[in-house]
Amino acid sequence: MAPPRNLLRLFDHNPPPREFVTDLFCDREEPMELGLSTLAGLPECAEILAVYGETRAGKSHFVRVLLDKLERREGRARVETINANNRGVARAVLQDIFLALWRVLNEEVRGVVAADQRAAFEEFLADLDERRALVTQEVAERSDEASDSVGTAVEAGLGAKVGALEVKLGDRTEQRTASSARRVRRAPGEAELVEYIRDALDALRQHQVDRPLVLLVDDLDLLHRRGREGSEESSRLVDRLKPIAEHPQILVIVTVRAAYFNGRDKDFNDFVRLRLLGDDDLREVYRRHVALFHEGVEVFDAAALDVLVRAAKGRVGMFLKSCRDVSRFHASRLRRGLAVGLDGIEAFVRAELEELRQNPDSLHLVPALERALENGQLEVELTADLQDTPLLYSVLHPVPGQPHRYAISPLWAAALRPKKDLPS
Repeated sequence: MAPPRNLLRLFDHNPPPREFVTDLFCDREEPMELGLSTLAGLPECAEILAVYGETRAGKSHFVRVLLDKLERREGRARVETINANNRGVARAVLQDIFLALWRVLNEEVRGVVAADQRAAFEEFLADLDERRALVTQEVAERSDEASDSVGTAVEAGLGAKVGALEVKLGDRTEQRTASSARRVRRAPGEAELVEYIRDALDALRQHQVDRPLVLLVDDLDLLHRRGREGSEESSRLVDRLKPIAEHPQILVIVTVRAAYFNGRDKDFNDFVRLRLLGDDDLREVYRRHVALFHEGVEVFDAAALDVLVRAAKGRVGMFLKSCRDVSRFHASRLRRGLAVGLDGIEAFVRAELEELRQNPDSLHLVPALERALENGQLEVELTADLQDTPLLYSVLHPVPGQPHRYAISPLWAAALRPKKDLPS
């Protein structure tokens, strides 16, 4: 009996939940075996391990399957995943890493600390919790006051000023007299936050050395809030991750686009290169989605599926997104059990084209696109920056080695070209 329909998951182009991550995974046995063999025994590695490939090639899904299999093979591995996509700044990702470690130490390690080390560990956790409050800006700063006879801890603004000598040490400020001292802790900068993370890793190593942490930072090069690849903040994050990766208690894995990897390949370990999928693999991805989430009932007829497959050019993420967009556009047809054909794709594309004409980021590009299609061309030259437009990687794909030249998606060409031939 087929599973019940689940339209929330049907053709979802984001990495699937863990319960579906293996069932929806297709092909790529060789890079998977390479990744698992490389990580066998969880060897120490002081470099950042890169899984890289073209945009929408399925890197995030691949590495989640890899880590799921790794956890099953290496039962002692502890896996944490941080999504860098659209986090905006490097510090936001560092904060996520620190908070993940804070949670692991409090919720998992705390219960296994040896009795003779418990008091010291609790003292460390209390200090770590104060740091957490500063990192998340629950408090602006903290002050610690001490004297020859008494010591107290107070939040900034509540303690009396003491002494006449003030010493600044990074983000910490100390005021001293002969009999008392006041240390002020403020929100850490990136460098000090890295030290916080390394301190937490030291604690992990001290109390659970046999359980190394495998950290995935997904979409590292898409840190920029508008999705711009390879921004300055992404490069800052790489620089901050390096001393973290050097710690013996952690393996750091990142996913990045091939262009970003090639531009900074000396900053990474060439871990796994992910190639684009073949057309038959994309058809298998479609069949698995239909079987799992649509009761085995076809969503597209053979001709429509063929156009969708060829339009994706091996990019499984783009393939799934196109399938999802077109199928949702025809929800009433699918409810009646009717598969979407070429006429359905044409209707969808024409509706999308009308929206592009109304979008200020793309309306000036539409005439050139239409002229190319009217002239039977499947490529167009555009000097404008397409990075922040809705056309890039959906309607237009960069032609390798030819700046400003773009291939028009066969999906659009099939719908908008004169009805002589479908694209091959």
